[in-house]
Amino acid sequence: MGMGEKSIESFLQKALQEGGSAPLYLQLRSSLQTAMNRGLLRPGAKLLAERALSQGLGISRVTLRKAIDQLCLDGWLVRQQGARTVVAPRLEKMVSKLTGPWVRARISR
Repeated sequence: MGMGEKSIESFLQKALQEGGSAPLYLQLRSSLQTAMNRGLLRPGAKLLAERALSQGLGISRVTLRKAIDQLCLDGWLVRQQGARTVVAPRLEKMVSKLTGPWVRARISR
């Protein structure tokens, strides 16, 4: 991970406090993307467990899960069975930008 877990949590808290009128899950999604684009969360980095991250940010797990689910669908994050969610390798992010969900679903079969 590019930053410590507490530092990433602080970054996200600050971003959410400065957030606008968009729904909270979209603000969180955008903040996580910013952290990844800036290298604060590097490919392969594990996110905090959902329970710990949602408690640390003072948001519901449902809100956090909705943001993470969208980032997984877009290829930014990868859920690993029995493990934490990790930042996707750069190649997957590039493919995600070039293809739609239908193509990614066909490739992953």
